[in-house]
Amino acid sequence: MRSITDQATRLFFLLLITLSLNIVWAAPVGHQLCTDCHLTAIPTADSSDLVHPIETLCTGCHENGGASDHAVGVPPGVDGTGGLPLVAGKIACITCHNVHAETRMLLRINTEALCLACHPNH
Repeated sequence: MRSITDQATRLFFLLLITLSLNIVWAAPVGHQLCTDCHLTAIPTADSSDLVHPIETLCTGCHENGGASDHAVGVPPGVDGTGGLPLVAGKIACITCHNVHAETRMLLRINTEALCLACHPNH
């Protein structure tokens, strides 16, 4: 029979490992530190601490993008964005991409649903 101290020690280390893994998994894909994009290591929830505007941050590394690049800096059409975020009322990289996600291409939702959010009649 194990002592209570041994069980408590094992639980403590299990918790410590779990917390460590969660921190690693929460890191943005392709970025090394929060300070790659944020002024502080503990970013604000409203992104007011970005080192540059979001589009400048994205295009600083993704200049050429891909074949499926979408126009940014334009207002959405009459159908809106289906609740996807805008920046100052305009489509931005973060409309389709969640920079802190660990999904394929950092997409907010699957590709078909993403396109249909703004283009339901296509």
